[in-house]
Amino acid sequence: MNTMSTGAASRPALTRGAVRGAAAILTLFLVAILSQFAPQASAEQNKSVNVTNLSLTRVDGNNVEQDGQLNTYDLARLSFDWSGVDANLKSGDSFTIGLGEYFTNLQNSETHPMTVEYGGKDVEVGTCTLTVKDVTCTFNSKVDELKAAGFHNFKGSGSALVSVAKGHRRAVR
Repeated sequence: MNTMSTGAASRPALTRGAVRGAAAILTLFLVAILSQFAPQASAEQNKSVNVTNLSLTRVDGNNVEQDGQLNTYDLARLSFDWSGVDANLKSGDSFTIGLGEYFTNLQNSETHPMTVEYGGKDVEVGTCTLTVKDVTCTFNSKVDELKAAGFHNFKGSGSALVSVAKGHRRAVR
């Protein structure tokens, strides 16, 4: 009798660690894609603002972290840190994080405060405007005021709720 093996019995089940590892690799790949597609904003881009620690975390509709890999139409939290410590910031400077073709911002048309810690309080130094395909953060006149007072530790973090709009297929070798 001729039978065809599907190979299903010969493959061990993926461990939770393997799934997280695969999700981490996918996240790194997606962050690399995000950095390739940053569009220009209308505000004056300050290329010296450093955006680091870009990460994607799979979440549900309540922004609660979920296990598993990201698939098309899944929700994710895009988190990032920013630093203008070495950027010689001034009012009107901005930076943009583009979402490219793979993600859609679910909080588009919203504006969120951008703050720094000064004198033991969070002080608003600008706003991040969310559109369908990018996050543009623009510094306000408070930056000039704080710099005049001797403050230079301009850094913070932000996040946006995005949807995976398009999947990416890896080439099979």
